[in-house]
Amino acid sequence: MTPTPNCNHKLRYRIFLSIKYPSMRQVAYLSCRRRKSRCKKQSASDTSCLMCLSHNTPCEFPQVRRPSRRNRDPISVRNSLFEGQSREVNAGHAAATMTSSGPPLAIDTAPPNGCRSGLTPLDVRIDEAQSLNPSPDSNTQTNLQLLEKFLQPHCSILVEMFVTDIHPCFPILDPNTLRQNLSNPESDSQVSPALLCCSYASTLAFWKTNPVLSKERLPDQRFIWNLANEALFSELRLCPSIHTIAAILFNVGGRPSTLPFNNTGQLGFAVSIAFSMGLNRDPSAWDIPEEEKNLRKRVWWALLIHDTNTLPPPDLKSLSMIESPKQCKAEIYTALFSLTEILSYYLDVTQRSQKSSSDTVLLENRVDAWSESTTGRIRRIILRGLEMDTPGASNLRLAFLSVQFLHCRISLEVSRAVVDEISCDQFQHEYFAGRRAAEDIIVYLQELSSQQLQCFWMPELSSTFCFVTSFLFRGAIEWELAWSEPSENSALSLLRTLINTLRTHKQDNDWDIGDNCLEQFSELLDSGNVLDMSIGFGDIDFDELAILLAEDGPQETTMFPFASDS
Repeated sequence: MTPTPNCNHKLRYRIFLSIKYPSMRQVAYLSCRRRKSRCKKQSASDTSCLMCLSHNTPCEFPQVRRPSRRNRDPISVRNSLFEGQSREVNAGHAAATMTSSGPPLAIDTAPPNGCRSGLTPLDVRIDEAQSLNPSPDSNTQTNLQLLEKFLQPHCSILVEMFVTDIHPCFPILDPNTLRQNLSNPESDSQVSPALLCCSYASTLAFWKTNPVLSKERLPDQRFIWNLANEALFSELRLCPSIHTIAAILFNVGGRPSTLPFNNTGQLGFAVSIAFSMGLNRDPSAWDIPEEEKNLRKRVWWALLIHDTNTLPPPDLKSLSMIESPKQCKAEIYTALFSLTEILSYYLDVTQRSQKSSSDTVLLENRVDAWSESTTGRIRRIILRGLEMDTPGASNLRLAFLSVQFLHCRISLEVSRAVVDEISCDQFQHEYFAGRRAAEDIIVYLQELSSQQLQCFWMPELSSTFCFVTSFLFRGAIEWELAWSEPSENSALSLLRTLINTLRTHKQDNDWDIGDNCLEQFSELLDSGNVLDMSIGFGDIDFDELAILLAEDGPQETTMFPFASDS
């Protein structure tokens, strides 16, 4: 057979390489190929090359397999190829449908517009790596079985704890679905294994509050969360669904919170998947089951990210909590959602390089309008701190106090940028307002009972105590020291009260929300004798404290959030 011009060109190029590079005349050993090293012998009689001798590895040539040529009809070859690909498509589609959590949803079962139910290679392109993987839910299902085996025989108790302690504060899932899945794992209402793992792990924070579980040994929380994370990441990589977003939310809201950066990345995944599935759109007029409509709405509301296109905010009817006492729990959730909308405006202002006094006025008007729009039970919770036994009430009031403190910090930053001297009356007024907002948080923290400390808390609120500590620490060193203000309500006194209260709650009730603040500041303040109640304000060696701060203290951006303005 006469070689084609293309073959002659390749042959001449191969001969040229073999002349220029003698090592290419022979096939390299397997070990040299893996190392990508040059395969060279000292003499032709040697059985091993120099690199294999130095690494003490066997010298083996790869066995070249030459496929035998068989004359086949091109049409039959093409048909067999299409049939094989069609089988792979159908198998992959069936596996993905089985692993999607919950009942068969419209997004899983409905074919695209204009597509037939029988898929062909002309309709879809199959990823080879996906077809080589085993069943997509094999890893998640294995982790779920291992986790349930580790928690037996208390799985049913943990599900009831999830329904009573977590579900009222974040009503995403149907409690009956969880109970049915526990009693009959093979039912049609099966939820995602990753979601079940995260649900089990999130209830471990309430282990000691249960009269039955408090007598048993608390399982290793880190091990449980590792299993939940592995199941979640496996599901994210293979076949994310709506329930995967719910699993991310429970994972991010789990306690103790030890990886804030990882939580931020997971929220990014959740938002991306939610937008790709259209959860930000109002599905009320869609031709999908009513159960899926409610699920889509609840998952999007739980993200607390608002899209102003069509999706309305949650109400009592959509949350299926019209009757009392569920109505109070739903009111707290809707209030938390609307407060998060107010927080979004604050975040927009904080990200601006230039802030003005008009921005603070607009923000203050929004907060005042929100607080005035509340009525009845919610108003008594956020303004007066009453009726705090309702699940989620303590978390809501702390969130409201945090927004007020954030407003004072922004106002202080704006006033400092306007005036040149910190002795200005306007600057002192804004500072005292910020100190009173910090005092409100500290007093509220002192008034928390043991029952309230064991209720639902968002781990994100732990950063509030870090910001309050840094604000008071800077106020004591930089401003009150210059003003020489002897007061029982000084920043130093409030700082001591905050750290001591967090330590008391940690020792007595194992409250983990203040762990980040204690880890960052308690050792530093102990080294400078700042927390010693017998030492007065003028007896503290601030020069030594500054040295400790420079050596092993927190970063300047954490301690002094306004340092870039000075």
